[in-house]
Amino acid sequence: MDTRDKLEEAQYFLNSLRDEEDPNRFNYNLSAFLGAWRSVLDIMLYDLAEVWTLGLTREDRITDNEFSVAAKALNYSDAISSRI
Repeated sequence: MDTRDKLEEAQYFLNSLRDEEDPNRFNYNLSAFLGAWRSVLDIMLYDLAEVWTLGLTREDRITDNEFSVAAKALNYSDAISSRI
């Protein structure tokens, strides 16, 4: 799943919230929306790591710090400025 897919997932659940009248289903969709929305930034780091060929894969746990360290080690100043 890439960033666009994750954004579409978040949009789907956001749209589901707008018309939901059942409180339980609203809460389920809200939880799904928040989970998808929160993970957009994580997925974006993986996508950027692939674009900049930082040697980090989706099997690695990537945080903003790990992304920055890899970009600095490879002297990719543009990658550092492109991160979130």
